[in-house]
Amino acid sequence: MRFFTNKSELIRMGSEYLRFVGISYLLSAVSQVYLTFMKNCNAVNLSTIISSMTVVLNIVFNAVFIFGLFGAAAMGIRGAALATVLTTAI
Repeated sequence: MRFFTNKSELIRMGSEYLRFVGISYLLSAVSQVYLTFMKNCNAVNLSTIISSMTVVLNIVFNAVFIFGLFGAAAMGIRGAALATVLTTAI
């Protein structure tokens, strides 16, 4: 994090985010391989729909977990990481 900024608060928040979201990187690798496989097997439309729905779902989860919508607790940066992990896992 120090490569990008020298502000301690940003480093703390960025490190916290990376600790949580790191789990999604492994899941993303698996899902990207699967989606690429689908495209190579002429399932381009389905692959595109899945990718698009993932983006929309991540936006919705971000709103819910960052700001605490629909009765969820407002989690801030941890909510952003949780939304990314959940979206990738689904």
